[in-house]
Amino acid sequence: AEAPALLLFTGGTTGRPKGVLVPSRALHANAEVVIGLAGLAATTTTSVRAGTSLAITSASYSNAAPCPAVQPQTGSSAHMLVVSSQ
Repeated sequence: AEAPALLLFTGGTTGRPKGVLVPSRALHANAEVVIGLAGLAATTTTSVRAGTSLAITSASYSNAAPCPAVQPQTGSSAHMLVVSSQ
């Protein structure tokens, strides 16, 4: 079996919350979809610089899970902004 890359917990809307193991290939496939929909181009090591993209979503939202996989696949850098509600 493929090693899991991520453990997501369901919201429990239809019953008790459950943990779901997501394999790395699913995470990367999802990132490829994001790359295609956002029009981000993959780069090579000889590229001058990759483009910049910004995604704003809750870290607890399951669709945010592939976001960290997008940057390595496009050669761009990732930055995280943490905002406290306090």
